[in-house]
Amino acid sequence: MTRPTQAGSQAATAVVPGSVINPDQDTPVHMVGSSLTYADVLMAHLVTWLVEECGPEIVAHTPLLVILQIQVISMPSMKRFIRSDNYFPIGDKAYVEQVNTVLGRVC
Repeated sequence: MTRPTQAGSQAATAVVPGSVINPDQDTPVHMVGSSLTYADVLMAHLVTWLVEECGPEIVAHTPLLVILQIQVISMPSMKRFIRSDNYFPIGDKAYVEQVNTVLGRVC
């Protein structure tokens, strides 16, 4: 992960379900390079799933991943997507039914 350094930046407090960390949300965190990539979005999605399925302690020792996740899901475009009909919460019933339909499974 890459993280540019900024002298004197203020840290903001962000709440991750079940825990509190102090990420510097003014300093972008990226998986690769210095701008948002598909890898960042996928990792944010994975971190969200891990927290939902396993609890926040699963990412307690990976603060940069938590910061990345917070930064990605806080983007206005991502907020709109998450609220849209195009977003399927990880592992929800509708998602499982759609996957089974697409794959021709009868359950």
